[in-house]
Amino acid sequence: MDAGNGYWGLGDWSESFSIGAAHLTLVNTQTRSVQVYNGDSATTGQLIDSWPANTGKPGYDTIDGILVVLYHDPVVQMQSCPTFHTSAACTPGGSEYYNEAVYDDTAVSSDGYFIHAAPWVCYGTSCSLYPYGATNSSHGCINLSTANATTYYNWSRVGDPVQVVGSVLEASYSDGEGDWQTSWSEFAPGGQDVPSNSAAPSAAPSTQVATPTPAASVARP
Repeated sequence: MDAGNGYWGLGDWSESFSIGAAHLTLVNTQTRSVQVYNGDSATTGQLIDSWPANTGKPGYDTIDGILVVLYHDPVVQMQSCPTFHTSAACTPGGSEYYNEAVYDDTAVSSDGYFIHAAPWVCYGTSCSLYPYGATNSSHGCINLSTANATTYYNWSRVGDPVQVVGSVLEASYSDGEGDWQTSWSEFAPGGQDVPSNSAAPSAAPSTQVATPTPAASVARP
């Protein structure tokens, strides 16, 4: 072992460390549900909760595949215009316009997808417009009630896998999630080239990707 300054050493050593408990989150965009497990899989793990959810509507689909909890942010200002650059998204009052402070945000993608509180989905007692679990109406994020989003925010840990199924939009290198879509048997040999057209996320400038908190242009409630 090179100890630096020309010194080399031989010997044995041991290290010990602790990791967090195994967590798994399953999101089904067809049944509009979020299931959380203590354990590595739905087969061997313990189902601890199941919540109705609201996921991406057609054209604004939630990405499908293996995602990962990247970080938590108590509030993110989400804006439609820098994300989608369309008239409907950039005109106040437009059909796809939003500029909202969104709370209890758990980032599950480097491309702006979150699991977060969405009190506007089912507000008050009527729940007549878009009740949780009834339809997909978000711009790609996974919407939960405030109570459930807060629970998930506090329960989930950085590195937890989040598996999304049922969506037509597959996660890829362009979303920053390419490695997680590759099986270990394919990944282990290494030496494979990343497709040249998948070098950077399309929804955000590369200068923003490395920041711990996303800019408004990469958040989609």
